[in-house]
Amino acid sequence: MENITNEYDYWFEIEEKFINCIKDKCISISLFKKNVDNTYNNQYNVDNNKWMNKYYKSLIENLNTYNTNNICVNLYLANDLKNYIPELSKYNFLNIFLMKSSSIGAQPGMLWRFMDITNKSYKKIFIADIDENWHWVNNLDKKNYPHKLITLKPGDVLICNNPYIPAYNFATIIGSHILVNPIKFDYNIIDIMKGFISICKQREKSINPYCFDDDGIITLWNQPTCENSFGWGRRITVYGFDEFF
Repeated sequence: MENITNEYDYWFEIEEKFINCIKDKCISISLFKKNVDNTYNNQYNVDNNKWMNKYYKSLIENLNTYNTNNICVNLYLANDLKNYIPELSKYNFLNIFLMKSSSIGAQPGMLWRFMDITNKSYKKIFIADIDENWHWVNNLDKKNYPHKLITLKPGDVLICNNPYIPAYNFATIIGSHILVNPIKFDYNIIDIMKGFISICKQREKSINPYCFDDDGIITLWNQPTCENSFGWGRRITVYGFDEFF
C-alpha cells in the first residue's frame, strides 16, 4: 500500500524508548489524551478528571493486577504525557515508547497499539484497551491459533441505540481484544497504516469520498455520520478510524 504524501509519517515516530523487559510475547497498548465518551462532538476539549478516571487510573489498575510473567507490556505514550514516565517506569514488565507526536482526538493514539503487529521479535502480540480488564489475554495465550490475527470480544451487541447512527459503536470490528501472530505477515504494518491514511486523504478530494471507488455505493454503513462526514471511520482524526483500518 503506497504512502502517497508522507504527510503523516511523524505520527509513528518514536522519540525515546524505556525498555524494562524483553519477552517473546507482548501486550500492545497506547495512552493519549482524548475524551471518555468517544462521541463526535467531544473529541478535543478533554475533561482531565474524567480522562484520569476512565483511562489513566484504569491503566494503573491493570498494571497493578497484572500477573502474566511470560508476557511484557509495550506502552506507546503520547508526547504530551511524558510527565507520567517516572510513575510508569516502576513496572518492570512495562516498556514505554514515547512518541514524537501527541494525539488529535482519537488518532493517531488509537493506531499506535497496532505498531507491533508485524514485529517478528514476538511470537504472539495481544492488542488491548487500557480501560478494560486484561484477563482475556491469558485465555488466548493458552490456545495455539494458526491464524494471522483473531479477535475475541464477549458479546457482539449494538451499544448505541441511536437509530440515525447505525454504524456508531457497532463493534463487529474492534481495535482491541486482538491476538496477532507476527511471523505470518510479510510486510511492515506501519508502512501499511501510512499508506491507508494516504489513500483515505486522497479519497476525501474525490467525487465520492464515501467509497474507495468513484462508482461505489453509499449504504447505511458508510453514509455521513456526525463528524465522520465521509462515512463511519473515514475521517482520519475522528473516533473509529482505527476500527475502519
